[in-house]
Amino acid sequence: MEEAQRSYILTQGPLPNTCGHFWEMVWEQKSRGVVMLNRVMEKGSVKCAQYWPQKEEKEMLFEDTNLKLTLISEDIKSYYTVRQLELENLTTQETREILHFHYTTWPDFGVPESPASFLNFLFKVRESGSLSLEHGPVVVHCSAGIGRSGTFCLVDTCLLLMDKRKDPSSVDIKQVLLEMRKYRMGLIQTADQLRFSYLAVIEGAKFIMGDASVQEQWKELSNEDLDPPPEHTPPPPRPPKRTSEMHNGRMHEHTEFFPKHQVVEEEVRCMTSTVEEMIPDGRACSSVKLDTDSMWTFGRKKKDSRTHLISLARMR
Repeated sequence: MEEAQRSYILTQGPLPNTCGHFWEMVWEQKSRGVVMLNRVMEKGSVKCAQYWPQKEEKEMLFEDTNLKLTLISEDIKSYYTVRQLELENLTTQETREILHFHYTTWPDFGVPESPASFLNFLFKVRESGSLSLEHGPVVVHCSAGIGRSGTFCLVDTCLLLMDKRKDPSSVDIKQVLLEMRKYRMGLIQTADQLRFSYLAVIEGAKFIMGDASVQEQWKELSNEDLDPPPEHTPPPPRPPKRTSEMHNGRMHEHTEFFPKHQVVEEEVRCMTSTVEEMIPDGRACSSVKLDTDSMWTFGRKKKDSRTHLISLARMR
């Protein structure tokens, strides 16, 4: 958004044949930071290529774009990793420092563990200077570049607008998202991601309103100093078995997803919650009511294959 004076490049995860061009884009745009919100492997599926060097190899050469990437350092936390990389243009012999912020526990189509852990990560990116105007736009990606990436950019933009206006109640999260969707279609993929964005903005507003102690609370609540989870998640379950049975003298095959005695219905749980914020001097800030009856962006109902476009959350 023009008012926020913040630029992002939202992209899908690099593919094996686009890694060199990904880093060429980073070089051309003079970006200092890359924010990665997915793992290379998730639920047994490859979500993007391994486009940065690991400890054992230290450097990667991209012959198609004549760039070399070197791993300088790596700081591994329980749910994110910060890497210092050196990107070298072999044609001009010029080098630049690139910071790679990797959120390692954010599930596809899901949300982070808590607003505290997400905000702790977001403020790490902010404090590095990677989002400042003196550098090119930060590159943000997940697998498709709209769900998790959209959540990250929406929360950051809303908090930035709150800080600029000095009036959190003046920021309409829904309108900010609709404005951002003019530049990147489909931002925010699920109701949970949208609801989480509201909660993260509400929590982040405490810092904007002058409560500096919350940043230390986010760090403590995030448990970032614990051991990180395993690098690879278990493979998905085996496909359901196919069975045959006689019906009217004919053999019919069907797939058995659940035991016959178990009835499973797909439903959308609609929740309504109210969150009240307190300004540091004790005055009550306006309540925010999340009406998730109309919260979805893109959803698919099982009973028919049509894709339904459902309106965004309303703030009342």
